[in-house]
Amino acid sequence: MLPFWRIKKLWWRTALMVGLLIGFGVQPSGYMAPGIEYGVLNLLGYNFGLNFALYVPLILFIGTTVLITDYWITALHSGLSQLIIVRRSKVWLLAQMLLTTFLYIFAVLLIAISGTVIAIRLIYPTMPLVGRLGATTFLSADPLTGLMIYILTHAIGYAILTDFALIIGLWIKRPFLFRASGLVISFTLYLGLGFVSSIPLTRQFFGHLYLPNLIDLQQQVGYGRYGMSTAPLTSFFFTAET
Repeated sequence: MLPFWRIKKLWWRTALMVGLLIGFGVQPSGYMAPGIEYGVLNLLGYNFGLNFALYVPLILFIGTTVLITDYWITALHSGLSQLIIVRRSKVWLLAQMLLTTFLYIFAVLLIAISGTVIAIRLIYPTMPLVGRLGATTFLSADPLTGLMIYILTHAIGYAILTDFALIIGLWIKRPFLFRASGLVISFTLYLGLGFVSSIPLTRQFFGHLYLPNLIDLQQQVGYGRYGMSTAPLTSFFFTAET
C-alpha cells in the first residue's frame, strides 16, 4: 500500500468531506412528514439515499476524483511516478494505487457514516433507533444488523466506484479535467444506465451495472417480467464483481 498518509493536503480535503457528509447527514429530511415518529435509521437512509438526497450523493460523487485519486493521476501525468515505475513496474504501481484508494475510501465512508449516526444520536437524543415506519431503507429486520450491512455496502460500493474513476482517469491526460469527471462518471452510471436498463432487451445486463445496485441497494431497477429480479445483496455482489 502506498503511504497516502504523507500527503498533507489530503488530510484537509478528507476532513472537509467528512465534515460536510456529517453536516448534511444530520439535517431533517423533507421526506419526514409531521406527526410520524422517525428513527435514526430513517434519517440516515433519507440523507444518504439516492432516492431522497441530493447533497450527500453529490459530495460523494465529486469525492471520487478530488480526493486521493487526484494525487495519483497528477503524479502519473507529471512524471513523478517514473522512479517507482523504473524500480518496479507500471502494473505494480497501478495495483498499489487501486488497493490504497479502495482502503482509503472504505475507511473514509466508515468514519463518515458512523460519525453521522453518532451525531444524530447526540443532536436528537430522544429519537429512537427505529421509528414507527421501521427500518424501511435497510436490508434486515434487526436494526443493528441492517445498520452494519448499510455501512459496509456503502463503504465498499463507493470504494469500488472511486477505483473505477481512477481507471478511467488513466486516459484523461489533463488532471483538471479528471477532477471534474467524477460527476460525469457517476451520473452516467446512475442516469444513463438507469435509462438503458428500462429497455427490456438491455435490462438483464445493464441493470446489474446500475449504480444504485452498488451504493444504494434500496433503489433497484424495475426488472419486470422481462429481466432478472434478484435480491438487493445478490445484485450488490454481482455488480461489485463486474
